[in-house]
Amino acid sequence: MKILEISKPRKHLCQVLFDTGEVVSLYADYVEEISLSAGAELDEDDLFEIITESERKRAFSRAVYYLADGDYSEKGMVMKLKGAKFSDDAADFAAARLKELGYINDERYAAYLAERYNESLISHREAVYKMGQKGLSRETIRAAFEIYDGDETEKISELISRRYADKIGTDEGAKKVFAALMRKGFNASDIRSAFKNFSSFEEYN
Repeated sequence: MKILEISKPRKHLCQVLFDTGEVVSLYADYVEEISLSAGAELDEDDLFEIITESERKRAFSRAVYYLADGDYSEKGMVMKLKGAKFSDDAADFAAARLKELGYINDERYAAYLAERYNESLISHREAVYKMGQKGLSRETIRAAFEIYDGDETEKISELISRRYADKIGTDEGAKKVFAALMRKGFNASDIRSAFKNFSSFEEYN
């Protein structure tokens, strides 16, 4: 196969036209890196390798761009790249390479999220769910929460003070607050313990 023409890059891609009529899109930076030009002869194996490496490099570049907006787990980055229509191979390669370079670290990311969610008064159950959605494993999440006390009474008390203190002075209000906290993933016994810290609830009962 002979390259007849390489068009100017559009959105970081070059269009490569072969004498067979086939047109292949390649990552512009990679085309420049390997000095690919019109007149070059490629066999099927050469073209496959070039397409594969081009896609990997483009996925890596996109992944770096994503990291500029925030951290990702390795699995989370793979999912993000696949969602952007990158191949499984390219997505896996880019995420693994970022992990190798230290830009992705699941343990570090999990510790950061655990601290953030704890400070945001999010229940342990909800935090675990959110972290799982970000591609973190159960083992990694569990390790990140080891430094935190399992009793969430204090957290619930602070949440009530901020949002619900004026609502728990009646039976109906207390029931609504209880249900709201349960929906947020808090344990029923911890909620009951937290309620006892509020005089309005004690006086009513």
